[in-house]
Amino acid sequence: MSDPATTERPAIPEPVRLALEAIFDRKGRAPCVLEVTNLLGYTDHLVIVSARSERHAAGITDGIVAALRAHGIRPIGSDGLSDNRWILLDYGTFLVHVFHHPVRLYYDLESMLHEAPRLAIEVPEDLAATDDLDTRPFDPMGPAPHEGPYPAADPFA
Repeated sequence: MSDPATTERPAIPEPVRLALEAIFDRKGRAPCVLEVTNLLGYTDHLVIVSARSERHAAGITDGIVAALRAHGIRPIGSDGLSDNRWILLDYGTFLVHVFHHPVRLYYDLESMLHEAPRLAIEVPEDLAATDDLDTRPFDPMGPAPHEGPYPAADPFA
């Protein structure tokens, strides 16, 4: 039996670390990284982050795509770029979920995957809290609450 005090924390893979840095640069809120290797058969990590608005979600997404592309890493798939409420970037070994905050609350992936360990990340204090974000109920059948046409950049361009 190993001593918990001497057990090393799992290292954050370099591409996930790069995505987190981009999230911090674009002021993404309450980011977390879930280790899902033993729960899901299609990826190892989920990165989940909240945005203040749809426009902010597009900006966070653009930052992640640009930061990873600068290191030769491109997504193999994406979804949600047309309305920016829930944007998914698939990088194979990890997925990034960028949510407009009310949508994150509605789908609550963290509770659905409550068995997944969270990797320890150091989140700047000003980005950790969500108490000042929009918490209006999200209606998945309702129209997109567009603030304007702010599509995220095409990650495959």
